[in-house]
Amino acid sequence: MREIQLALILLISVIFYNTEAQQYSIRGGFGLATISASGGQIDTKMSSIFRSHLGIIYEHPIQEKLFFQTGLIIEGKGVKETSNKNNGNYTIKTKPLYLIVPIGVKYFINNNNIFCNGGFYAGYGIGGKVKASGTTYSGNPYNQGMDVFGKDGLKKLDFGIELGGGILVPSSFGNLELGLLLSFGLTNLGEPTNINVDIAKNQVYKVYAALPLNAIIKPKNSNN
Repeated sequence: MREIQLALILLISVIFYNTEAQQYSIRGGFGLATISASGGQIDTKMSSIFRSHLGIIYEHPIQEKLFFQTGLIIEGKGVKETSNKNNGNYTIKTKPLYLIVPIGVKYFINNNNIFCNGGFYAGYGIGGKVKASGTTYSGNPYNQGMDVFGKDGLKKLDFGIELGGGILVPSSFGNLELGLLLSFGLTNLGEPTNINVDIAKNQVYKVYAALPLNAIIKPKNSNN
């Protein structure tokens, strides 16, 4: 809880720092998260899980169509595992929560407000749970929960790359940014839950919307 409170304080600090600048935007969205696994022996079927993210993005112009991007985002990742028939009938949901700092660029392709963006991200695990429920191979009820970053859990540090694109849509609040981002982890997370593998990495396919902070915070009578 302390890590989550600290993250929220940092977000609020960024919001109220230099809010007159138009380079700050608030971004939120949803995505399908999973963990790619390779090597070793996989005893469960792995599938995507629905997760969300929210944070602040800062942009600084490098050239007319090229912008540097960074920010602070709270983002959920994870995976869903389903047992095979030989091990019983149970489901495991791993839902880590990260504090993410993206570092990249955004480039406008033409005058139609279409852009592509990409770069790297650094993440630190601040919370989350692993929850398992169902029955074992002998038919006994199975219900268990643990901290996702506990002693036998995932590694807290996560680094990776992000690639995507989108479009700016004019609105009464300013230019609404609609985008798609593909996030590929480069860090080996260890062995999540009971997956006996050599390599496990985060993956998230997400959509988002972003609005300039000055359009949200600006008073209605600011022209007076």
